[in-house]
Amino acid sequence: MISLEKEKNGFIALISAIIISAALLSAISALSFTSYFIRFDILEAEYKDQSAGLAEACVETALLKLANDNAYSTINEEIPVGVHKCTIVLIDPSVSPIEIRTSADVNNFYTNYLVKSIIAADGTPTIASWEEVANF
Repeated sequence: MISLEKEKNGFIALISAIIISAALLSAISALSFTSYFIRFDILEAEYKDQSAGLAEACVETALLKLANDNAYSTINEEIPVGVHKCTIVLIDPSVSPIEIRTSADVNNFYTNYLVKSIIAADGTPTIASWEEVANF
């Protein structure tokens, strides 16, 4: 009777060890997958930041061109910035306030800005509004 009791205790210990090992293995796997996917989230956020910076560079370029020539108008003008490029989609000085639309793409992460600018009495363009839009 004593040997049968020892066998049951050994079986319970073995099954408990297997269950605890499986639980720990699944928890560790879940954590490793989470950290693996977080890397991609961080990379995507970096691409979006780069795209926003490029679109902002196009807005600044457009404002500079308007400061030099208040009647400056363009459609789909590409501006190279390093290895990337941004696009001044539209500058329309015929409406008030002047609409500046810019777009940038970094690895299929897009940023589109719609900026409205007013030309001051001294000929300097000032920003009336600035917003990111989904598309034009």
